[in-house]
Amino acid sequence: MGRELADARGRHEGERMDGPVMQADVIVKDAARAVLEAEQPVRVYDGDRFLGMVDDEDILRVVVAEEEAPES
Repeated sequence: MGRELADARGRHEGERMDGPVMQADVIVKDAARAVLEAEQPVRVYDGDRFLGMVDDEDILRVVVAEEEAPES
């Protein structure tokens, strides 16, 4: 799982903006535990610039997509 959190999605209407914060260069594999343990979506930043949100469904989507991807 080499993808980075830079692939964060946009904020959904009504999502709180006071949850945990991670930087975009965190590898999804390394961030997955914290995201799954968070009670709300994690805000993703590139330095001070807000990029989007990541939640447990986003992590699951990445894992499933990588498992289904053909090996090179």
